[in-house]
Amino acid sequence: MKGTVAKMVKVEIYEPVHECCGGGGSCGCGGDDNHDKMLVKAAFHALKEVDDVEAVRHQIDPEAFNGNETVVKALAGDEENLPITLLDGKVVKMGAYPSLDEISDYTGLGFVDEEAGQGGCCGGSGCCC
Repeated sequence: MKGTVAKMVKVEIYEPVHECCGGGGSCGCGGDDNHDKMLVKAAFHALKEVDDVEAVRHQIDPEAFNGNETVVKALAGDEENLPITLLDGKVVKMGAYPSLDEISDYTGLGFVDEEAGQGGCCGGSGCCC
């Protein structure tokens, strides 16, 4: 990650419930969606160290979902709209996780997918949280 943030930004992702690996929980197994989720998790973890960015993932939190009118309207009863990404309170993406390029655009910081071409998630097991 490199770059600087010009102003304080808040990026939020409202995520669906994921089940994985036979035991349930908040994982996703295999596929592009899981790779994107893994990248978002890593990017949001890195963003915790950036003073001018607030990055929040909302998972399995009915209060967060129901307490945000923008998310309630975006969902409109259709969970297929998840995940929903908000930038400073406005919907910028629905139905898919943002790419690293999109997160870079939202924050003004550059991200690189170090896992690309290395067998995927968790050494190729197809299961990451």
